[in-house]
Amino acid sequence: MIDYEVNLKIDKSIYDEFYRWLLEHVKKILQYPGFLHAVIGHVRLEENSTYHMLRVCYTLLSENHLNEYLSLHAPNMRLDAINRFGDKFNADRRVILELATLKP
Repeated sequence: MIDYEVNLKIDKSIYDEFYRWLLEHVKKILQYPGFLHAVIGHVRLEENSTYHMLRVCYTLLSENHLNEYLSLHAPNMRLDAINRFGDKFNADRRVILELATLKP
């Protein structure tokens, strides 16, 4: 298993529209081979912040599935966000390889 994490910093002026778009965007990504599920979280910030932050964490079956997505589909998926929202958001991404799962 592998996690693909996308951290989004979104200008407050577009947040509602961006969030609605993001829900559909994530549903599309989950249709690609190897994607099992995604969790969207809102990062707590100071009240007077001028932006919102979201974290989307996708879980995939394998690194091969992620590499296939990144090479074949990610450029177009990313371009869609840029075309819609321009520089009113930014995204940082990281890949997390599972080492161990511990349970109580």
